[in-house]
Amino acid sequence: MDGYVKLIVGCALFVPLIVLLLTASWKQWHGAWLGFSDITFNRYEGRPATPLQRRRGRRAALVDLVWAVACAGILGIAAFSAASDFSANLEAVSGGAFLLAVIVGCVWIGAGSRRDRRRFAGVEGGNAGGLDEEYALGRRGIAVLAVVMLAVLAIEIASSLIVL
Repeated sequence: MDGYVKLIVGCALFVPLIVLLLTASWKQWHGAWLGFSDITFNRYEGRPATPLQRRRGRRAALVDLVWAVACAGILGIAAFSAASDFSANLEAVSGGAFLLAVIVGCVWIGAGSRRDRRRFAGVEGGNAGGLDEEYALGRRGIAVLAVVMLAVLAIEIASSLIVL
């Protein structure tokens, strides 16, 4: 496929996906759209979200940010490949690096939710020592998130250089 065709297809696919991921991340961080992160949450039942569901939503919001960066990286590599004579291995990027980011994000959400559920179940009355407060990002959390985003981009760039 020609580089420009890859770029046009990439824009048609990834720009709406990036917008959706960023919007979902913003909404989940603020307690809306929790159905994306927790299929047991039904806002039409009239009950508010539990602290566990809000924590899972915030965790999913962070993963959505990393996925948006991964999509932007694929789009950027396609744009660089189309603008220059460099032939990037987009199949390795989209098939390997992006798939790895999706799997790791899902595992992190699942492991964190399982740990939170156990802490909630282990404490009588639902007060799970620290789980009632909002899942917040401190300086260390922001630094870790930035490092993860940069690592995803580095992995994508490195995998685009692999010539098969």
